[in-house]
Amino acid sequence: MSYRRDDAAGHAGRLYDRLSLHFGADRIFRDLDSLAYGTEFLEAIRQAVSTCDSFVAVIGREWAGVSGPGGGRRLDDARDFVRLESSPPSSGLSRSFPCWSRRRRCRARPTLPLPLVRLCQYNGLELSDSRWDFDVGRLITALEQWTPRAPAAGPPPVPAPTPPPTDGVSSPLSRRALLPSSEASPPCSPC
Repeated sequence: MSYRRDDAAGHAGRLYDRLSLHFGADRIFRDLDSLAYGTEFLEAIRQAVSTCDSFVAVIGREWAGVSGPGGGRRLDDARDFVRLESSPPSSGLSRSFPCWSRRRRCRARPTLPLPLVRLCQYNGLELSDSRWDFDVGRLITALEQWTPRAPAAGPPPVPAPTPPPTDGVSSPLSRRALLPSSEASPPCSPC
C-alpha cells in the first residue's frame, strides 16, 4: 500500500486496518507497520512492490503537489519514495488499484512524471468517509481476484457458559439468577 503521509495518512491507516483484518496483517505491506527498525527503506520498498500480487495507491487531493525540502514537487524527484512505489510494474505480475481519497479521479494526469501517468490509467475507486464500508468492500472484492485471502488466525471461540446443575429444587436465589433481569425480584435491602 502506497500513500503520502502529508496527503492521506488517515485514510491509508484506516484502509490498512480493514485490509489487514480481511487478508491478514502479514499479507499487507505499509511502511509504518511492515518495516522493522534498521531496515534499509528503499530496498524494502523495492522488494515489497516487486513481489506484491496487488498494489493499492491511496491518492488524496495533495498527492501530486506535496513539496520537498528544496521547495520543488516531491513527485518530480526520481528518488521520491511514493514515486518509486507508485510506478506500476511493467512485468504485469501485479494489479494496480488507485484509490482516490476525497476525490473521484486523477486530476493532475498531464503534470505527472511519465512513470506515474500509467497509474492514472488504471480504473480506480473513490474512498469517501460517507460510504467507507461500501467503498472498501468494493476494493476488497476486486483485490480478492488477485490476492487470495489467508486463513483466519486468532484465538478459538469461547464456549457458551454451561448452566449450573440442578437437583430438581428451585430455590428463590437460583430462580432469580436464571430469570431475565426484568423478572428478577429486587435484591433485599438492609432494615
